[in-house]
Amino acid sequence: MSAGRGRDAGRLRARARARSLFVHANTVVKRLERVADVLGDDWQAEPNATRFRVALLLRNYADGSPICDAD
Repeated sequence: MSAGRGRDAGRLRARARARSLFVHANTVVKRLERVADVLGDDWQAEPNATRFRVALLLRNYADGSPICDAD
């Protein structure tokens, strides 16, 4: 996949996620950029993505929040 196509696919995912969260797409993009600033650029790559997902699930479980399957 070319860099341009990857960027376009990322924008489409951001728009879809923004609609589901009832926020503007730029808000999603900026928040993800901030997450990358804090956690590093590879936070979405395996195995880091799985580690973060498990950590968040465990945190929610410890807080008594319902655990549901995220998209």
